[in-house]
Amino acid sequence: MRLFFHVFDGTEAILDQEGVEVDSLDDARQTIISDLAELHREFQIEDRRGWVLKVTDGTGATLLSIPLDGALH
Repeated sequence: MRLFFHVFDGTEAILDQEGVEVDSLDDARQTIISDLAELHREFQIEDRRGWVLKVTDGTGATLLSIPLDGALH
């Protein structure tokens, strides 16, 4: 399955046009953690307030919605 990682800031969207091919959502976990870590390094929490990472499948259905203004666990 191909997953797409879109970032929404409340008014604008950064859409992932390429996506990543994975066997399952569980297999995508490392990619998701890596992407979140990169966003957290690049943008201070004040800049990420209200941002959401939405992981979608090829049909556009949202599989995960992760707020980006919190801490990584």
